[in-house]
Amino acid sequence: MTVAHTTLYTSPVSNNAAEADRLVEALLASVRPDGRWRALRAYQSLVEQVAASAPRLQLDVLLAILRRCARWDLQPLVNWLVVQTLPWTAADVEAMLCAARQNLPFDWSPQFLLAEQFRESGGVLTPAIQTAWSEIQTYYAGTNASFSWDSMVRLLNETMNIFPRFRDHWGIVATTEIATLSLEKQDDWKRLFYYACNCHGAKPIPAWRQNGKPLVEAIGAEAFRSSVIRWFHVVAAPTLGDSVYNGSSADNEYNIDLLKGLAWLCADSGEPEIARALAHLIPTLLKGPYGPWGVRAANGAIWALSAMECREAIAQLSRLNLKVASRSARLQIEEGLEAAAKRAGVTKADLEDMSAPTYGFDATGIRSEIFGDVKAVATVGATGEISVEWIGANGKAVKAPPAVVKKSYAAELKAFKAEIAAAATMLTAQKLRFDSFYLPERAWTLQTWRERFATHPLLGNIAHRLIWQFGEKEGQSEGIWSVERQSFVDVGDQPLERLTDATEVRLWHPIGATVDQVVAWRDYLQQHAIIQPFKQAYREVYLLTDAERNTAIYSNRFAAHLLKQHQMHVLAGLRGWRSPLQIMSNDSFPPATKLFPEQGIRAEFWIEGVGENHSTDFTESGTYLSLATDQVRFYSLDAPEDQYNGTGFATIQRGQDVTDAAGMLLSDVPSLVFSEVMRDVDMFVGVCSVGNDPAWRDGGADGHYRDYWTDYSFGDLSASAVTRRDVLKRLLPRLKIAARCTLLEKFLVVRGDLRIYKIHLGSGNILMEPNDQYLCIVQDRRGDQYQDAASFLPFEGDQRLALILSKAFLLAEDTRISDTTITTQIKHN
Repeated sequence: MTVAHTTLYTSPVSNNAAEADRLVEALLASVRPDGRWRALRAYQSLVEQVAASAPRLQLDVLLAILRRCARWDLQPLVNWLVVQTLPWTAADVEAMLCAARQNLPFDWSPQFLLAEQFRESGGVLTPAIQTAWSEIQTYYAGTNASFSWDSMVRLLNETMNIFPRFRDHWGIVATTEIATLSLEKQDDWKRLFYYACNCHGAKPIPAWRQNGKPLVEAIGAEAFRSSVIRWFHVVAAPTLGDSVYNGSSADNEYNIDLLKGLAWLCADSGEPEIARALAHLIPTLLKGPYGPWGVRAANGAIWALSAMECREAIAQLSRLNLKVASRSARLQIEEGLEAAAKRAGVTKADLEDMSAPTYGFDATGIRSEIFGDVKAVATVGATGEISVEWIGANGKAVKAPPAVVKKSYAAELKAFKAEIAAAATMLTAQKLRFDSFYLPERAWTLQTWRERFATHPLLGNIAHRLIWQFGEKEGQSEGIWSVERQSFVDVGDQPLERLTDATEVRLWHPIGATVDQVVAWRDYLQQHAIIQPFKQAYREVYLLTDAERNTAIYSNRFAAHLLKQHQMHVLAGLRGWRSPLQIMSNDSFPPATKLFPEQGIRAEFWIEGVGENHSTDFTESGTYLSLATDQVRFYSLDAPEDQYNGTGFATIQRGQDVTDAAGMLLSDVPSLVFSEVMRDVDMFVGVCSVGNDPAWRDGGADGHYRDYWTDYSFGDLSASAVTRRDVLKRLLPRLKIAARCTLLEKFLVVRGDLRIYKIHLGSGNILMEPNDQYLCIVQDRRGDQYQDAASFLPFEGDQRLALILSKAFLLAEDTRISDTTITTQIKHN
């Protein structure tokens, strides 16, 4: 085995370096390659000079020999120098060990003494020491040579078992940072790491938390805070092909335990920035090329957030509850929120309302920050976007923070930017939370609604753009909040009367409204240029069909589709469904399931993995890439769960299969539950269908699904696609390309100068006239190509509609297209 002689260390600074080099040159000149002396007297004289010199020069001579002698020609002198009491520093030990690494193989008898030198120098485990030591161990593990550095092995391994492993980037960052501290502070971190890695169980016992406080205090609250925030933000998921994470690894397991313990130690902090760092850490630990790779640490961070006494922690848990796809993590988040709500004496839902941070914004959605003579003004816009304007000392706007702010107020500027970013992230999460108010049919008194939403800079931005319903079932009225009047107005823009503080308020749903009412609200929103945070006035309504009345207990409305399983798995999790990944095995798999505890109902969407070709239909782990869809059913919460066992779905009950066990009659399912479930399923099909993917145009493996791709890509419209057509009908007259567009039943037809294009309103796929030639335009993964188009929409969230619009704008001016992958198709007849 050959080891390249690369320098891994920086030589210790010494005024004796030149003298040491001169002595070593002379010593080497007196020794022949066979180890015999050319000039014995000269050699003895030089050795006597070294022996009589100061300890620092002796140490420099030793290091110079080790750096230069691959054959260890001066071994007797080396052996004598090593046993002397010399002023070793951490840099000296590093240089010595790295020299040993560079001169493999070697034979050096008093090797065990290096352990004592390492201890005396302070035991600082630098990256170079760890790298060199690992390579030395690896070399001797692959040879028949004995490796007897027993003392060094024990001591170095003991130290390595305290510091984070270099396997992870955050471990490298943490250990490297600590190596720059004083020996006393390094010892403080060693004690804390040793304590943190002993974190057993789902949550710490009170004594563990109490005993950990002095360790944090010894480091210093600010030093601990800044370090863990920095480390949590640099934790990264393993990369594809990293075999260490595709199985067990002591390094990996140790770092995960260490992150878990550090998260636990954060529980007594009330710092909002620590709460955000913990929340940033959790999704990273739960998502990787091989699935969740740091579950224990993620669970520890979730517990820490639930134990923290600050509003930011609760808000971050609420956000994660809508973002994290892992069912087990979501259950723990729910438990954490429930525990925090119990401490506060309120319900979980109320706690989430009350804990939303303002991030320094006032009721008008503005936050001002002063940096010397410079002022920053952050504003929450009409659709929830946050912009920052910088105003210089002369009162004029500037594009970015001036250099004086970056230099003199670096810490304050960093904190300001972090809070603005956190506010933007929280706004996105809160839109999803408001969308979840429909089920379980949340309601507030008008007084509570005003206190929580009306003047809140973030929640108010969302609540003001939504339609609300007042009163009980009979005598209901609807209204929208007028910021100018600070009161509710009806669809005719008139103040709503007879509302009291005790009036019940809930989110309005179009399922209980007439067509005229829905149209009137759509007109109102258009007239006042209100962009809703999600589909409400344009929300799809799914009513029972005659076919579903005939089948009675199940719906085939969304059967016979082919979905991408991993995309479906993530989207289902975000919509509150449980949809475990199905693998090629003899196991049984449950359907996609969503629970509605308030109504006592469980919804099931029957799906099964499809494919037989291991090279195209499965991942390396045997997970199906595609799913076939089947029935949608409803059951009471306590009904036995269905399982797919390879031959079809059956109800598993006390170990027996009861084929086609009856579910609820669809006619008995509450209309709101039915509509929202079918809307979710329509979304799964609309987003995850392979018919949306141009790469599936050939029908997949062996072309089995070519007909499905064509039928879906250009077939009948789903309810969500019908809504798109209604939106486009209102929107087209306002567009500059209106004269070039025609809206048909299933297509938006765009007349370019070169061809006429038909954009399907469901899939967004394109056919070109006159021969219905398919035009492939690949969607930008970043979404840049349809961001501008989204500004025309009356609601947020329908990226497919924004994509259709962006394609229409592009094709209306087809002579200006420069992308050859598109122009080649257009010009080919």
